[in-house]
Amino acid sequence: MKPIPKHLMEKILSDATIRTAATRESLSLFFGVYLPKYISYEMARMHDEILNILEDKSEPNFCMTGFRSCGKSSIGSFVYPIWAILGRPQKKYVLLVAQTQPRAKQLLNNIRSEFEGNDLLRNDLGEFRVEGEEWQAHSLLLPKYGAKISAVSIDESIRGIRHRNYRPDLIIFDDIEDLNSVKTAEGRDKTSNQIKGQFLPAGDKHTRYIFIGNHLHEDSAMMRLKKDINEERLNGIYRSYPLLDANNICQWPGKYPTPVDIENERKRIGNKEAWMREMMLIITPSNGQIIPYKWINFYTPNSNSNEYPEE
Repeated sequence: MKPIPKHLMEKILSDATIRTAATRESLSLFFGVYLPKYISYEMARMHDEILNILEDKSEPNFCMTGFRSCGKSSIGSFVYPIWAILGRPQKKYVLLVAQTQPRAKQLLNNIRSEFEGNDLLRNDLGEFRVEGEEWQAHSLLLPKYGAKISAVSIDESIRGIRHRNYRPDLIIFDDIEDLNSVKTAEGRDKTSNQIKGQFLPAGDKHTRYIFIGNHLHEDSAMMRLKKDINEERLNGIYRSYPLLDANNICQWPGKYPTPVDIENERKRIGNKEAWMREMMLIITPSNGQIIPYKWINFYTPNSNSNEYPEE
C-alpha cells in the first residue's frame, strides 16, 4: 500500500464528505486514513495482495497463512471487519472466531478500543454500544448501520445464531489452532468438524469466510482447507506468505530491509524449529517425533476384499 500523497491526505482529512465517500470504496484508503497508527513500516506487495483480495467480493472464501507479525491478523481480523460494515460490503453480522473465549474477547476488545479512542472514526461513522453485561460483553452493536460484531471460540455451538433477520454474513477465523490442538488426529478432526459442521452452515449463500493462520501440521485444519481449495471442493483463494519467498527474497523489505535484519530476527527467536515453522512456514517434526509425516503412505482399501492393494 503506497503512502497517500500529503496534499490528498490533507483534503481528505479536512472534508468529512469526501473522506467517508472515498474510504467507503477502498479498504486500503480506509486503513490509511482511519488506522494509520497500525502501519509501523512501509507496507509490502504481500499486503497489497491481501487488501485487494479482501476488497474483491467475488471470492467467497480466503484462506491465508503468513509469518509471525506479518500483519495478517491486523488486516484480516481488525481492519477488514470494521470496513466490511462501514464500507462498501455493508455487512450486517460479523462473527469473529478464535481458538478460545479469552482470545475471542480480545479480538472484540481490540475493535471496541478503537471505536472508543479513535475520534475521527467514531465521529464519521457513528456510535456503538456493548451488548450484555460489561464483564461478559461478547458483541458490539453499531445502530447507525443496523450491524453487529460478535466473537466466539471455535468450540462453541452457534446453531441458529442471528442478528435480527441476518445470519452471519462475514465469518473470520483467526488462529483457531495451536501446537497442542494439532498434535493428535482427534484434535485436528475436532477443529475441522467444527468448521464444516457448525460455522460453514451458519451462514447463507452471501456469507464470506476468511481463514487466518499458520502451518502447524501437514493435516491441520488450515492445510485441509488448502487441499479443499486446490482440489476445488471449496470455492476460494489460498495464499501463503513466508518471510523469504521461493527465490529467497524478503517479502517485507520495509520491516526487514537487509540480511542483517533477518539474521537478527532469527537470533531473536533463537530456535531453529520455531523459526522454520513461524517465519518460513515450513512444517518441521517435533523433537519427539520418530516418523516424519511425509514418510507415511495412505491407501484406499479394495472394495471387493478386506485386503489393501500392494504398493
